[in-house]
Formats: sequence, C-alpha cells, structure tokens
Amino acid sequence: MTILFFLSPPTAVRRKNGFLRDLSLKRGSGGGAPGVPRCTILIDSRAHSRYNDGKEAVCIESLLSTLREAPVIAAVRTPEQLRQACGSKARVVFLLGGDLFTLPELVQTVREAGKIPFVHMDLLDGVARDAAGVQWIAKVARPAGVLSTRAPMLKMAAEQGMRTVLRMFLVDSSSVETGARMAKSPADLVEIMPGLVTRAIARLSGRIEKPIIAGGMMERAVDVERAIAAGAVAVSTSERALWMWERREEHG
Repeated sequence: MTILFFLSPPTAVRRKNGFLRDLSLKRGSGGGAPGVPRCTILIDSRAHSRYNDGKEAVCIESLLSTLREAPVIAAVRTPEQLRQACGSKARVVFLLGGDLFTLPELVQTVREAGKIPFVHMDLLDGVARDAAGVQWIAKVARPAGVLSTRAPMLKMAAEQGMRTVLRMFLVDSSSVETGARMAKSPADLVEIMPGLVTRAIARLSGRIEKPIIAGGMMERAVDVERAIAAGAVAVSTSERALWMWERREEHG
C-alpha cells in the first residue's frame, strides 16, 4: 500500500536527527488548527505490489558471509557520513536517523552504492512504533533489515521479511544474564554496546547461538580486532577511518 502525502509548498530545509529533510512544511491557514500543516493523504493500493516484490530480501547466510569478508559496519547519522560510507569499504550501512519523508531515499542511496542498508527503527521520526509503522518501513522504505532495542518490533519486522538486529546495552554482570535471555527473541543478530566490553562479548557468545555485532566506542583498529577475537562477527562504528579497515591476511 502506498501512502501519498500532498503538502503545502516547502519554505526551507530543516534538519532533524542529523539528516536533512527534503522539505519543511508551510503552516496552514484556515480550515485547520493554527500552526498545523495542511495535508491530504491518498492511498493507492494498486501500487502495493511493487513494494512487496521480495527483491530487497537478504538471506542470513549471505549477510553473514558479507560481514565475515567486511566486518566493519558504517553507522551513519549525517548526509556527509552517508556520502563517505557509500564510498568506503564497508558493505553494510546502519542508518541511525531519518523520517518518513527522507528514509526511502536514504535507503535507496545505500542500495545504489552496492551496500546493504539497515534502519534503526527506534531513531526514526514520524514513524509509529507499531505494526503499521513496521509495515511502512518494509513496504515503502524497503531496507534489508532493521535494528531495535524492542524485541516485539523485531518480531513484527521478521514477519515482514526483514533481517533483524537486537541492540542491547551491557553495563554490568547482571546485564549479561539479561542479555542472554533477551537473545532468545527472534532476532537474526545481537548487537552489544559498548563494543569495548570484550569480556562480555566472549561470555555472551558462549551462551547464545546468534551472531554478535560489537557497537559503540569503537574508535581504533585494535578495538575492531579485539572485538572480533572475542567472538563478534562484525563491528559497527561511526569512526570513518575504520570504514576502510580490512581483515589482515592470515599466513600459516
């Protein structure tokens, strides 16, 4: 199902969540509440099939193979970061922002660069955190996968055919126990934050079967190497220099 928004003319470009909005809304006049943009919504069910063709699906085996070859994931928040990520050696991109106006174009930009786009559902503006919101992401924005700290949303995303990453924060030993229980959710991968807690990564990787991504505070090549040595399959980072990181060749 396609939802078309017809809005009053743009007056300026606004910035939200670090990403530039394509437009801002002119305040309505008459026929509505003061300061509320006038908006007409048309629903065209005939266009639904083109959003649900399954071409964006990525099998988990292919995703894991890609991450083993290029284990650094580019986590981007700004247009400049996105531009650099698209020209980097990272093959998976985490979009940490956007809204219902900008997200489809952001996802398409990543795809056109030959990379795999994931969207952080918790950081989107204007998209409801419910079944309808998840369906909009799957059918209109069409990323390969999504991230969230909310297991129920990931379950809905999986039902829509998207790959899923459960984000969890480990701050003490008890959170490792909680993380092990959370990892029983239907997520494809688990992202541990901060990624510097390599002992926690090692402990958790020995208790769960899901692949682990280390994220947060990853600033040096040695951080990447230690996280992978501890059992992580990949690392997500906003540190641009690491997006060019390559796994060292092993010589026996």
